[in-house]
Amino acid sequence: MTDFPKVIINADDFGYSEGVNQGIIRAYTQGVLSSTTVLANLVKVGDLLKITNLSQASKSPLGIGIHLNLTFGKPSLPELWNHQNFVRPKKGSGIQIEWQNSTWEEYFSTIDENRIEKEFQTQITIIHDVIGNIDHIDSHHSAASFGSARNAYLSVAKELNIPARPFAKLSQKGTYGGDFIPDINFPLTQRKNGIKTVDSVDMSYYYQQVNPIEAFCSSLARISRGEVKEFMFHPAVDASEGEWRIKDLEILTSPKTQNAITNLGIQLTTYSESAY
Repeated sequence: MTDFPKVIINADDFGYSEGVNQGIIRAYTQGVLSSTTVLANLVKVGDLLKITNLSQASKSPLGIGIHLNLTFGKPSLPELWNHQNFVRPKKGSGIQIEWQNSTWEEYFSTIDENRIEKEFQTQITIIHDVIGNIDHIDSHHSAASFGSARNAYLSVAKELNIPARPFAKLSQKGTYGGDFIPDINFPLTQRKNGIKTVDSVDMSYYYQQVNPIEAFCSSLARISRGEVKEFMFHPAVDASEGEWRIKDLEILTSPKTQNAITNLGIQLTTYSESAY
């Protein structure tokens, strides 16, 4: 490690929609984004090639990983899922029930681990066959943090030697959209297991703050020297998937954000460069 902080600024959900894809590209080419994760079961090959080519032509390549998905869209192996689309547990049943940790634990504990692992492996293969090396893995709605998905996530990370974002379970408060709490023990435990990761991950929703840009810059200023930290965002150029995504894009393309990173001596990086 070095005596200055290394920061991964990741955009989840590449492949979700055109507005999301364009937001991620803009956050990378005009902002501080250093990493993204792709929804393998949704992304179009042309869109994936576009962002890969942009990355390869840049002096600061974008880390392109996989947003392993069990909660939205068509499975990559539909025969394993009775040709049904993925869905969030108890979707639409009520905010409190839908977003409680116990709900997600119960749901994912009922799914066979081998079935999840095969789906994960297939999603990884789909992206690897297009772009080559995978920067890292994480999961849509942090689904890999629950039930049978946990071991499947760790298994593919170790078997394929791919860095992994730490687990982040939900709280029991039932906050709409999910109040995700990163597992602070994940880095030490999984490094002993042979899995590379970051020292910490921040999954805060900065768009909810009164002044999102100032709130994010304040968090950047609190990073410890030598720390490798990921921040999670969901930028988009339009409100088709939520107006809050536009606010994330504003944070990532703000000159104030760039100035804070420069003035704090922060090195923007990727999992493949800095996870250990």
